[in-house]
Amino acid sequence: MALNRRQMVQHFGLYSFGATLIGCSSTSRSFKTSGSFDDRLIPPSRDWVYGAGKQLSGDYALCAFQISTQRTQQARLPHRGHGLCVDQKRNRVICIDRRPGYQFQCYDPDTNSMIATIKAPQDHHFYGHGCLSHDHAYLYVSEQHWPTGTGLISVYDAQNFNRIGEFKSGGIGPHELLVCSNSNNLVVANGGIRTHPDLHRQKLNLDTMLPNLTYLNESGKIKSQHEFGHHQLSIRHLCQSSSGEVIAGLQFQGDRMDVQPLAIAHHLYQAEPPEALQASDIEWLQMVQYTASLCWIPGTSVVAITAPRANRITFWEMNSRTLLHSEHAVDAAGVAALEEGICAVSLGTGEIKVFEVNQENALKQLHSFELEGFAWDNHLAS
Repeated sequence: MALNRRQMVQHFGLYSFGATLIGCSSTSRSFKTSGSFDDRLIPPSRDWVYGAGKQLSGDYALCAFQISTQRTQQARLPHRGHGLCVDQKRNRVICIDRRPGYQFQCYDPDTNSMIATIKAPQDHHFYGHGCLSHDHAYLYVSEQHWPTGTGLISVYDAQNFNRIGEFKSGGIGPHELLVCSNSNNLVVANGGIRTHPDLHRQKLNLDTMLPNLTYLNESGKIKSQHEFGHHQLSIRHLCQSSSGEVIAGLQFQGDRMDVQPLAIAHHLYQAEPPEALQASDIEWLQMVQYTASLCWIPGTSVVAITAPRANRITFWEMNSRTLLHSEHAVDAAGVAALEEGICAVSLGTGEIKVFEVNQENALKQLHSFELEGFAWDNHLAS
């Protein structure tokens, strides 16, 4: 029986490797599938998904999975990976170490190997996320200068990964960041949490944390900055519509019985503070104060948000800002868009679920695959 991600971490503990990366050859896996799958829904060139995770052996790996053929291949990671971004121009995938991370890897799907390892500068660590500019010329990565606690966005040449520069993120603990879909501006989720690598993941400023959503231009100048609600509502992950509306997923660091909204909506040109999505107190509490990944499903007004601690995938209708559906899914982790109206969700159990949303916002699960012996981590990219 496949172990879920948390069980595997508890069973095997932290696993460390040397600096040399070894690309594994393509490997076949057994799948448990249900239902029928119409491969005409997703063009074969667009149905690869990528995610970091942990193998049953205890090794960390990046897994590439093709929805239409169920083909899979895995390449070893030296540390636990977190966020990923796909460079469609060069057909490669960037995977960034989980916070506090000291390097990111470049994965080549054609050779199923890591072709570059980029280390953080001295006294800096990465926060697990990055994004590419629209022309794929630049890679932006969230990081911290830990002696001062300054949140930074580092800028790399996306071709050769030379570090070009850095600028302040506008807050403490920058986590996920995106290039705005309708401009070259950046939107940054500054989580507000101060950490120090010597103390691993201990949160040092819960009483004084000040998360914010910050918009920056290409040079790092702040265009606007927005706080929301309780000061312990850490703004962590992001997705956006084609028109530039941003949805942020939150993680509450306060009392577990406090009812707090865990998702907000905003737009660069909106002067007002972010607006909370609407759900009942019970529905918010059922998400256990924690969201992981978000995805605006293309061609729809629906956003998918995972809540792994609650074993739920939630779907939200953005015209009304309301909860559309909550689906039970053990250790629901990453979510990624595949095609218009279709998204994939990864689970810590190794499962991949494919959902379709039609024009009436009716939700249907198209298929489910189980990759035995692999526990997907919190994020998925396509």
